[in-house]
Amino acid sequence: MTKILVVEDIINKKHVLRLLTIVVSIFLIGYFLEGAVDILATDIKNSLENYLEISAELLSVFVSFSIFAMTWYAYGKSRDNHSLFLGCAFLIIGFLSLFHTFSYPFMPDFVTPNSSNKSAFFFIESRLILTLLFLASAYIYKDTLPNLINKPVLLSFAIFLSVITLSFPLLYNDYLFARHNFSTFSDATVFLFSIITAFSLYASYLYARRIKETRQKDLILLTYGIIIVVFSNLVYFSFELSGHLLIIAGFFFIYHALYKSSVELPYEKLALTEEKLRQAAEGRYKNLFDNANDAIITVDTEGRITSWNKGAERLYGWTEENIIGKNANELLYKDKEESLLLVDSQKSLLEKGQWLGELCHVTKEGKKIIVESRWTLMHDSEGKPKSILVINTDITEKKKLEAQFLRAQRMESIGTLASGIAHDINNVLTPIMLSLQLLKEKFMDDGSQKLINTLERSAQRGASLIKQVQSFARGVECERVTLQVTHLISEIKQIAKQTFPRSIEIRTNTPKDLWTISGDATQLHQVLMNLCVNARDAMPDGGILSISAENLFIDEDFARINIEARIGHHIVISITDTGTGIHPEILDRIFEPFFTTKEPGKGTGLGLSTALAIVKSHGGFINVCSEVEKGTVFKVYLPTTTITEIQKADKQLHELPRGHGESILVVDDESQIREITSSILERSGYRVLTANDGAEAIALYTQTREEIKLVLMDMMMPVMDGQACIRELHKANPEVKIIAVSGLTEKDNLESVADARVVAFLPKPYTADKLLNTIHEVLSAK
Repeated sequence: MTKILVVEDIINKKHVLRLLTIVVSIFLIGYFLEGAVDILATDIKNSLENYLEISAELLSVFVSFSIFAMTWYAYGKSRDNHSLFLGCAFLIIGFLSLFHTFSYPFMPDFVTPNSSNKSAFFFIESRLILTLLFLASAYIYKDTLPNLINKPVLLSFAIFLSVITLSFPLLYNDYLFARHNFSTFSDATVFLFSIITAFSLYASYLYARRIKETRQKDLILLTYGIIIVVFSNLVYFSFELSGHLLIIAGFFFIYHALYKSSVELPYEKLALTEEKLRQAAEGRYKNLFDNANDAIITVDTEGRITSWNKGAERLYGWTEENIIGKNANELLYKDKEESLLLVDSQKSLLEKGQWLGELCHVTKEGKKIIVESRWTLMHDSEGKPKSILVINTDITEKKKLEAQFLRAQRMESIGTLASGIAHDINNVLTPIMLSLQLLKEKFMDDGSQKLINTLERSAQRGASLIKQVQSFARGVECERVTLQVTHLISEIKQIAKQTFPRSIEIRTNTPKDLWTISGDATQLHQVLMNLCVNARDAMPDGGILSISAENLFIDEDFARINIEARIGHHIVISITDTGTGIHPEILDRIFEPFFTTKEPGKGTGLGLSTALAIVKSHGGFINVCSEVEKGTVFKVYLPTTTITEIQKADKQLHELPRGHGESILVVDDESQIREITSSILERSGYRVLTANDGAEAIALYTQTREEIKLVLMDMMMPVMDGQACIRELHKANPEVKIIAVSGLTEKDNLESVADARVVAFLPKPYTADKLLNTIHEVLSAK
């Protein structure tokens, strides 16, 4: 009872019931078959009994040799010493069973005269050897004694034992039976079979305990086989046909068990290993495929998308699940003319197998982007075109920089031309001005004086225009002095309040620790006044005009984005309006001389071009950011000259605050800004997560909210803008710290998200020190 309980969890009642069902069923088949034979005539009965007995014996021999052959040839893959040992054991049993069959009295004499004793000796010997080998195999595991248990050793052992066991019954069977009183039904034979049965049951117990230790389910079948062999031994002498059928069934169970351990499991493991290797290779390819910065896409010959990597998701916005099977031309090309150009591209691809060029695509949000596209024609095994591999690199920012460079070159060319024209016109205006003075002295009557004054005013206006053109062309030479920007802004504010409509609210923001600049106060006053007048004209129905200034150090990252920027300390003066904004189509032309969108007579088109020339003559530059119906921001960057403040800033620069592994979520739809910001933060000891729109930011924050300590949020994005995203983040975590980022919106214009816990505002474009100091202040705040 104790032994049964030990293995109860493995060989349970279900297994026992199944085993009893098998044994009883096979026994009853043999019993009824034997009964059916007994009712036949004596001659027919004897012949049929002999035929059935021979058939059953030969079938058990066949199964025995099959077990040996299967384990022998599977050993190369399985390396299972336990299975090989049992296979060699059944080689011996197969020979003994074969000789037992050939030794039946009704069979022709085999080596020596056949007899019942000779046949019985082989039978008893085969059962005894089988039981001992079962018992020995219970102590042998897959990797037991690898130097001793192997093919040559076990085969030699099997041949040696076979020769010994086969020799005795052939040569000494009558002597041994006579001396020890062995016969088929003698007490000695029954006693010997009792010992065999006991050993077999003990072997079954050992295997049951081993099943519990190793959890090898194939050993359950092996244990079934051994127990069925035990039953065959018990019933053989009384029900010979049932005993034969049971021994065959037991051998089949053992064959099935060894097949699972020697063939099925090793090949499953091999297949699993190959599958893991294949999956690992696919995983590495998928990892490279998805982590590539470029968009990698494959399309079939009909233009349908068949693969879409993460780079494509980041670039275009569509996920792989939503895009597979769609037509690439219909999704990525909204312009019919652009789509028609693909015909020539595809023709070149078919002729050369490759194509390289620039294409205009649209993203999921409808944003236009420019990509450098590389196409490669893929073929099937027969050499026929199968698909097209497309690798697209986003060069939109590169094109913008090129446009800036070309604009700078164009402005330089226009300036050179304008300088030459101004010189010639000045030569024309000089004699006119001199002649007018002489005419004034000659014609003193009121009518003549009135005409001469009109001519003089017109000439002076022309001279003033030429002076502005000269200022644009090469800058106006002037005496530079140290200036406080605060005073300039204060003067502009006073003039604007006195002259601008009351519907326009004037706001200023100038910190006390502003650095000083070297420049001409009159010229810089003209620059700020021109920008403020433009802001006023953009708000005919009123609005907010904000003028602010701040200290800024332009670093390498900032200079890389802005082609006109130079590394160093600057003051940034921002003039922001909430007016009509500037259309993107004309944004690149606003600094061109004589370009204006105002009605005739209301503007010369020289205001912005003159302002740009003055700022450049001071070593600075101007950036503009605008959105239609929302407003415009002009940022004037001027280099500083205060030595003590620069030394202080240098000290701060070299002692920029560093992070301690805090996670920061950077949300911005401009990939270049995300990449450079992430690079700065990672270099400074922070961990960075990025999202290209509000929806992605919310999903990412929901997954990792415990890790993220701060969110850097751009206010203007597609899909979900910054304000909506901030509100959703606040719902998820009311304590979330958020820094709002915008190139257009001033801090004072963020009242709409004040309740959403925006703890700081970072204006674009920002530098590394501004970014790191703002983050440090927010994270350090209690």
